[in-house]
Amino acid sequence: MNQSKRRIVDAIVPQGQQLAMRYFWRRLNGKLDKEMFFVKSVIRSRRRFLDIGANIGVYTYYFSRYFSDVNSFEPISEITSRISALDRRNVTVHNVALSNAKGVLDFFIPIDKGALVTGLASLEPREPPFEIRRIEVHTIDSYKFTDVDLIKIDVEGHEYHVIEGALETIGRNKPILIVEIEQRHTSMDIGVIFGLILDQGYIGFFLTDRVLTPLSQFSYAIHQEPFLNNVASASYMNNFIFLPISEFG
Repeated sequence: MNQSKRRIVDAIVPQGQQLAMRYFWRRLNGKLDKEMFFVKSVIRSRRRFLDIGANIGVYTYYFSRYFSDVNSFEPISEITSRISALDRRNVTVHNVALSNAKGVLDFFIPIDKGALVTGLASLEPREPPFEIRRIEVHTIDSYKFTDVDLIKIDVEGHEYHVIEGALETIGRNKPILIVEIEQRHTSMDIGVIFGLILDQGYIGFFLTDRVLTPLSQFSYAIHQEPFLNNVASASYMNNFIFLPISEFG
């Protein structure tokens, strides 16, 4: 759905129904992450889901139907207002970003043709043009969650820092993790990010043609680099699933 269509939808559809409409539009057009459905099929406990980098809230909307509690983290207030409009008792919206320390940091939102590209916003510097906002930053560990069964992280290059700030939570709860990891968004070798997660007692996978493939078979030169001019390609692999060895090993 392009920017003009989104503006039309926002103008005529009640705010409380906008997220549902965007979810079903994406589902009809095959634009939902297949990892959502895979994880839903294998997860054994559905207490709390953490949606880190919720953006428009597609993951929040989907998993709020299956989990007892959902905590949705998204620092862009224009977006969190739509998630809040769902008015679901099991969804709590946090208008903050997450990292490895609490504070206030610059947040970069790219601009394309005069419109904010919120899906690519990050605490990591972006290519200009962009809008900079000063935003509140927390850590996952500061929330002291004790019942987390699933965490999704989509923070456009800031994954390592978010995970650093969640190590206690991950160690205590051993949730399934869905993490978007792209070399194009970070100067750090993404193998370092993989290593940090695996060191917490996890095994990693990615989905190719809906087949669960071991992370050991991932190659940046094969699965990301050839598709940098078309990251929407089904062959571009950027979502990774991490399962706790204690439960799935």
